[in-house]
Amino acid sequence: MNGWVLANTGGDGFLNFSETGASPQNPGDLWGQNDLEWTIIAACGPLQDDVISPGGGDIFERWGGAFDGLHVLMGYGGITFDNTDEGRKVAQYAKTGSSLIDSWFRTAQEIQPSTNGAEAPDGPGVWVGAMWVGKDGADPFSDHAWNHGSVSADPESPAWYAAMWTTC
Repeated sequence: MNGWVLANTGGDGFLNFSETGASPQNPGDLWGQNDLEWTIIAACGPLQDDVISPGGGDIFERWGGAFDGLHVLMGYGGITFDNTDEGRKVAQYAKTGSSLIDSWFRTAQEIQPSTNGAEAPDGPGVWVGAMWVGKDGADPFSDHAWNHGSVSADPESPAWYAAMWTTC
């Protein structure tokens, strides 16, 4: 729940929530200050939260600092199973005009099982989720892929945070 593995480019190869900064526009923030629109972390648990499973912590406290222009962070709220189809399916649905969140949720529900057999907070349910931020004039909940629908203005200095999950 505290991070994910990145390609090792000389560092430790792991992005920890503490490296995103404590809040948006935090000096020294190592991730999220370059106008990244959307990210999908198809890995176990970056969106674990007490709302869906005891011991999952608080995604707003962990990942709020990544939103320096980031529109939506999508991922899982528990242990998931590796596959090679998620990226292709998300792109397929997004290119037909579905919002990115809808494309991600549909993909996860088609690919992942509903349970994983793990104890809380890693399971037993497999949760797919999305976290986004907004302010007056910038609500990326319904963002679409570029050239396939509307895209919100960048929610820099967000006024609110939101998240939602559903089981796979």
